[in-house]
Amino acid sequence: MSDPSSTSSSERTTSLGRTLAWCFAFLLLARFGFTSCPLDSVNRPWIPAAAAALRTYDRAPVETVALGSSLMRAAFAPWVWSEAEGAPPDSALNLALDSGVSFDGLQILGRAGGLPETTERVLVEVPYWSFNRNWRRPGGQAPNGPLQQVRQWGGLRERLSIDAAGPRARFVGDWLWPLYQRRGPAAWILRLQGPWKPEPVLPPAGPSWDPARHARMAHRARFQADRIARDHFYAPQVSRFELESLDALLAEIAKTRAEVILVRLPTRKAYRETALSLPGVRDFTETVDREIAARLGERVSFVDCSDPASCGPSPQEIIDYGHMSGPGAVEFTQRLFDRTHQPDPETSPAER
Repeated sequence: MSDPSSTSSSERTTSLGRTLAWCFAFLLLARFGFTSCPLDSVNRPWIPAAAAALRTYDRAPVETVALGSSLMRAAFAPWVWSEAEGAPPDSALNLALDSGVSFDGLQILGRAGGLPETTERVLVEVPYWSFNRNWRRPGGQAPNGPLQQVRQWGGLRERLSIDAAGPRARFVGDWLWPLYQRRGPAAWILRLQGPWKPEPVLPPAGPSWDPARHARMAHRARFQADRIARDHFYAPQVSRFELESLDALLAEIAKTRAEVILVRLPTRKAYRETALSLPGVRDFTETVDREIAARLGERVSFVDCSDPASCGPSPQEIIDYGHMSGPGAVEFTQRLFDRTHQPDPETSPAER
């Protein structure tokens, strides 16, 4: 007769072996199978969509491209710039995204295969908040960690640039063995419907240009000037990741003949005053100014329009803390064009 205990032990060993085999098969699938799938975009669909639009744009030769956050998307009126330039209609593109930072602009250009050869200038928004490694998204959420799009699309260089040691280790580990596959769980559900293919459609105009939405935005508590200033400048520390992303973006643009105009956009007085009243903000902004000044050169200039009096628009055209109405965008774009086409435009934040 066989020993029951021996049989039970053998069955447990076999069961454990099967479990380990399934686990190993999953790891292999995650490492070599999932990574071969076409990349979906759920978290930041406008990045590949903007890249597709830039790559396939054929309405006019592209001469000017604007990159940045929702403030740039609301502030820059492409048709006004084209008309002032005397360029063909639709020759200026606004590719700014909500909460857009340098990494987003770099991904747009990289996925578009670079800038069109006809591009003469790129406007890049450089808000102070984007250089704060601890900025919080509107509404007082937890300090902003490494961007989801870095985990989804970032290479090893971007992952090693993440400031916090814990997230940096996790993201580098995910690059080596991407169980997460650089996409959120929702993307895997959408994969049942097939790979996500971005339509070559430009991002829509800023919602603040719609009078009805304009009125609603003006009363949103989380976007009031003093509240969002506290979110943007929470525990300010200069982000190495943002500086290195900006350097990579400038290097990508430098592959062409285009000049770069770094722009700081208008915000309400209450936003600026609240920010400067917070601990450590003055030292933080001075450090950011020095970093920007160090990156200026023959083909890189800087225009500070943070005070609306310097570049427009009128204060009533700024809706919440900085988003502009349609008429405000028209006024600002013309004023910005005038500032950047003066014989000696302001080029250094350190000279203010």
